[in-house]
Amino acid sequence: MSLTKGASSAKLPSAVGARAVGPIVFERVFGLRPRHDDSGGAEAAPDSSCFTWQAARLLARGERRPTAMAYAELALRDPCCRDHDGCVFYALITLLCGNKFKLAALHCDLLAELPAWSANTASGRLLAALRARIQHLSGDPARALESFARAARGSHGQPPSSIAVAWEAEASIDVGDPQRALRLLQRHDRRGEKAGDLLPGSLSGGRVLLLAARAAAHVAMGEYSAGIRDYRACGQYLLANQLDNPSLVPWHINLGLAAMESGDDEQAKQFVTIGMRAALRWGAASEIGRALYAAIRLSGRQDITDVAREAFDLLRVSGAICDLLRITLLLGKVLAGRQQLPLARRFFHEAIAMGTQHRNPDIVRKATSALDEIGAPRRLTPQEFKITRLAAMGYNNDAIARILILARRTVEAHLSSAYGKLGLSGRRELADCYPVLQPEIL
Repeated sequence: MSLTKGASSAKLPSAVGARAVGPIVFERVFGLRPRHDDSGGAEAAPDSSCFTWQAARLLARGERRPTAMAYAELALRDPCCRDHDGCVFYALITLLCGNKFKLAALHCDLLAELPAWSANTASGRLLAALRARIQHLSGDPARALESFARAARGSHGQPPSSIAVAWEAEASIDVGDPQRALRLLQRHDRRGEKAGDLLPGSLSGGRVLLLAARAAAHVAMGEYSAGIRDYRACGQYLLANQLDNPSLVPWHINLGLAAMESGDDEQAKQFVTIGMRAALRWGAASEIGRALYAAIRLSGRQDITDVAREAFDLLRVSGAICDLLRITLLLGKVLAGRQQLPLARRFFHEAIAMGTQHRNPDIVRKATSALDEIGAPRRLTPQEFKITRLAAMGYNNDAIARILILARRTVEAHLSSAYGKLGLSGRRELADCYPVLQPEIL
């Protein structure tokens, strides 16, 4: 199936009646195979006693997320699965794709106490990569990079896996250094993993993740054509292997956003629509939030307040803090571009506060710069400030008039003046934006 002519021909694999996803598929894509019944060969029916395999089948299809995560938890408590690298990897990945970051971190801590998962073993290196990935997704890519560096120092010269390199590259992008990400991928090239030649049909364990990381680095550097090419190849390979969960590799939405930046709105709409369907089917809040952001970008509507809030709230409850930081900043820019300045300021302030909390100076710098570009709201008079404060607290005009011993028409006039200065349409926007506007308007 060609993805080079747009998404109209890119159909989602059907979860009903589709060919069973064999263990070999996971090995092709990630380099690790869940425990299974070897008696029937590479595409054998799964071992029904392997909880990870049951979780991985649902994860691959992007369906029945709660059931998949329940199987993953059972696997991580099963001694047989805990002794198998592939089982542990896919069980933890299932939890991460379901936004269970704290639970995944807890299981990593428990595994680290077992001799089989000590730092100087292959299993220990895999565990170190998983722990760094959790740190990244939970909002601390700088700490994740420190963890990757520490793991490399303790590897006794063993080259990092493709999975670890791809994840380290993505963390580099999220601290604002896509050039470092590309250097990592190029260095991995020289060690024998031909990331430069990652094309459908030639991908092997973990290398599809390298391709996705390279696509993200190209897009972050404004090289949209290169990013689109890599995302298309990545998507083609994943779909050919019936792996269609956007939480595994979010290529649909990322390709749509890259197409949008390159000016191809028709292709962007097609892929964002496919990505939204896949996100809703899997049901992870982080993926739905990202898909909503992409839909906002595509929407020609001026009033996107409610959808922007919904995207923000979904990302916040998901625990995917890195996505939340990035998309909060981007939502602020979209709102500013549509002249919804009070709400844009609110998103920029949120990005600054969260970026500071999670040690992401790149987000803080970009949000501060964006806030400076739109300028501070005009200052209110002391009387306007008193009236807007009471209005934001929920008092109606009559109540404000009684409290401040003013005529109702005077209250209305001051509110109208304040709304004009602040670029607000009424009380609802005032209530939403007042907490971040307060220091700027007095």
